[in-house]
Amino acid sequence: MKTLDKNYKQLSKNGRMKSFITSNHLEEGDMISTGLVNSEEGFDALEKEWSMLLKISGAHIFQSFEWQRIWWRHLNNHQQLHIITFRNNDQLIGIAPFYLEKSTLFYRFVFLTLKFIGCTGSGCANEINWTKPDAPYYLDVIVDPNYEDKIAEILLLYFEKAGDQFNQVDFDEVPDESFLMRKVVPRLAEKKWSFEMSQKNFNPRIKLPDSIEGLMLKSSATYDERNTQKSDSTELVIENAKTQDDVDLTFENLVLLQQTYWKQQPHCEMITEQKYTHYLKEVMDTFFRKGWIKINTARSYNNCIAVDLSFIYNSRVYDFLRVLDNELTLSRYDAGKSLTYNLLVEAINFKSKVIDLQSGDEYKAFIADDHYATWQINIPHTKERKGMKYKLYKLLYLSKKKLRNQNV
Repeated sequence: MKTLDKNYKQLSKNGRMKSFITSNHLEEGDMISTGLVNSEEGFDALEKEWSMLLKISGAHIFQSFEWQRIWWRHLNNHQQLHIITFRNNDQLIGIAPFYLEKSTLFYRFVFLTLKFIGCTGSGCANEINWTKPDAPYYLDVIVDPNYEDKIAEILLLYFEKAGDQFNQVDFDEVPDESFLMRKVVPRLAEKKWSFEMSQKNFNPRIKLPDSIEGLMLKSSATYDERNTQKSDSTELVIENAKTQDDVDLTFENLVLLQQTYWKQQPHCEMITEQKYTHYLKEVMDTFFRKGWIKINTARSYNNCIAVDLSFIYNSRVYDFLRVLDNELTLSRYDAGKSLTYNLLVEAINFKSKVIDLQSGDEYKAFIADDHYATWQINIPHTKERKGMKYKLYKLLYLSKKKLRNQNV
């Protein structure tokens, strides 16, 4: 394990490492090489290529350069970047946005886990969930569809050969339709690797028709009109953020509502660390400038009683965060209905095909017509999974993870 600790420190010093795997069994004309980016400068240098690859990969907004870079800037907790790039004749065809999470035992032994940047269950950002305790942030390797099979084989080769760089792979928030679930997990089974999978969330979504009238004509077993009709309350007004000043004011109201919510929870300390609020504020500001976010506020007699944040990306709307004043009946029912109705109308107006409701609020079960899961995938290193040292560090890792989950 001293080798691992030495290697971790060396990785921290290097800005960018040379290619560590080259595929020698490809079609003529193809030469896929891999590289490792482990500095913030190297991360920033990928922005343009990352965004171009994202357009052709059909990835989620949580795999965008902007989301991942903001997450890393505020919530990395001094861990080590470990972004793997895949290139065909210098063209970027894949990005595995990983980092190494370091755990220690008795201040001496090191246990390294390969994880996705942005994962909510990590030691980097267990408190990120102050916004929405069970919201999944769909994470995956970003791949050009023309190279999925080749990159899957190279990625498995890397997992197998990189024994001096980490002890295990632990991926959270991996969606059903992801590259990992379609291309990597079946290969793990075929090769008879030891790995574990567990379902993290079961997430509702709506496949949208072309009009709001078409939405209401759907089966009442799928859509309960009473839960989606706009409120008739004259006390309630829905406002949309149109300027940066509107965004700033909405953010202040959001924080106040969320702090009130946490104060009401039993056995729950209010989160006060500024890095989490700074993280969410930068997301809101950046996405607002790019036109990727809709920010709606419900007001009653000029008082903010609810805030709703939704993302718009690649013909998909994400119902990311809704915070209500739970002490008010008007907030819980009329505001909730109006915000949901507003979300449906805006999604159809934007020609979106899907509203991803993510997980959480019970009302979503009434209006969803489709569901899918996110998964956790754990792969112990092939050279270590039978050893006593691995079992010891695995016990340490699981104990720390359980303790973090209890503190959220």
